[in-house]
Amino acid sequence: MVVKKNIKKVPKRETTKSGNASKTEKKLRTQKISSNQRTVQGNAQFSDNSPRSGLTVKAFDRHIGSDDTLPGEAVTDNQGRYSIMYPQEKLGGKSAADLVLMVYSGNKLLQQSDVIFNAQVNETKDFFFPVYVVPEFQRLSDTIAPLIRKKIGLPGLEKNQITFLTKKTGIETQKIEHFLEAEKLSNNNEILSAFYYGLLSENYPTDPVVLLALNRTQIISALRRAELRNVIPSLKKKDLDHIFDTDLPKISAEKYLKS
Repeated sequence: MVVKKNIKKVPKRETTKSGNASKTEKKLRTQKISSNQRTVQGNAQFSDNSPRSGLTVKAFDRHIGSDDTLPGEAVTDNQGRYSIMYPQEKLGGKSAADLVLMVYSGNKLLQQSDVIFNAQVNETKDFFFPVYVVPEFQRLSDTIAPLIRKKIGLPGLEKNQITFLTKKTGIETQKIEHFLEAEKLSNNNEILSAFYYGLLSENYPTDPVVLLALNRTQIISALRRAELRNVIPSLKKKDLDHIFDTDLPKISAEKYLKS
């Protein structure tokens, strides 16, 4: 006699249908998130097409009265590329942002874009920077110094030796004379030498007594003009304050004692 066992059928799990629904929901959620995201990207590069890395790019939404900072900022990579994503919800009901991009090096603002009205979902904005050119003062130093023997020194050159340098380097005699005078007055202080060279390029006197009697603001304005012409490197405020408050009075006192 065969005994039949009651075998209960286990109902099949409806995983396929529910599983597909779950995947679809995830897909829809992803699409929704993606559709709400907007992007602005681009490149930062020098005028010779080489990339400029390490710059901070910030995005703002322009409004009448004030700008809204959009979430997120980007730092340009080794290729000079950046990309900023911001959500639609941050536009305050606007259908598109009126973008303004600002590029910083540290805390210093380097460039600001014009307003990109009604920015596209995927917007592109590139930034270009001039190739850095070594200031005239530094070029003179790099060119002339290797040609002078240490025992003579830059300030000790005679007229015929200056003529030799002019023919050797192709640099104007007046620029060489100004450079040598600045070196003599500065006593091997590079910042002070650049200070004097900038003044000489602007036809200002170099006598410390005269300089201390002049308006400091006018002297600094002359130096800033020399910087804009790329004659001298940018002189920091603390260095200029030290020159006016310490170096020039000291040199003036030494000159008085020698007289």
